[in-house]
Amino acid sequence: GSYATVPDSPALQQSGGFTLQCWIYPTTPELGAQGILTKWAPSQDSGYGLFIDENGSLALWLADSGGNVERVSTGVPLRAAQWYFAAGVYDAASRRVSLYQQPVTIWPRDDSRAVAQSNVQLSTVTQNDVPLLMAGYWGAEDTGKGIVAGHFNGKIDGPRLYGRALSAEEIA
Repeated sequence: GSYATVPDSPALQQSGGFTLQCWIYPTTPELGAQGILTKWAPSQDSGYGLFIDENGSLALWLADSGGNVERVSTGVPLRAAQWYFAAGVYDAASRRVSLYQQPVTIWPRDDSRAVAQSNVQLSTVTQNDVPLLMAGYWGAEDTGKGIVAGHFNGKIDGPRLYGRALSAEEIA
């Protein structure tokens, strides 16, 4: 699969609050964990990322310096071959995560729209030196070289990273 990398920089070291958002068109959300916008290093249990989780739902993954990992999900599977506005917000001050999974086209009996909020235990996110990936996440290291895993199947448009937690009004 194809993916894009953004080299590590101080602007990507989001230890406090932040917001990840983009438009996505998942083609196979049921195929397991897929990275959308990630700065995730599973070998170090560090970083953050917007994902499609194992259940096909939008999720935000966070890790702190103690090796604690929190994975917050909407719990509502995305529909294949449909455009969505997707956003994950981490507010470090209130220790709250908000997820927005909003289909562009709403069909009768469409239950794929979700807004989820959850309190987390993490007061900060661990920094790491891996690049930001679009359409994947860093997998296990093979002979000292990082490999990209969890390729996103679909399209990503207008990716954004804000250095603070946006409010619901700003997201709207």
